Amino acid sequence: MADPRTLIEGLGDMVAVLSSADPQKRAELFEALGLRLTWHPDDKKVLVEAQPARVLISGVGGGTCTLTPPTPAEGFFLAA
Repeated sequence: MADPRTLIEGLGDMVAVLSSADPQKRAELFEALGLRLTWHPDDKKVLVEAQPARVLISGVGGGTCTLTPPTPAEGFFLAA
């Protein structure tokens, strides 16, 4: 299995790739990743909300737990 850092670095400059991507394809990618971005022009900020799918994890002995995504109030504000 490849090292995660190597995989990520192999993707190249993702900011440049996403900036030049077709807006519809970029929206589809964000949706598939469970991301919702909301632009607030008065504040010049973007509200980024992540709502990944719930995941079941099996551990040794067959135990499971459900991971719950954060609520929208826990999103991050990023400066433009």
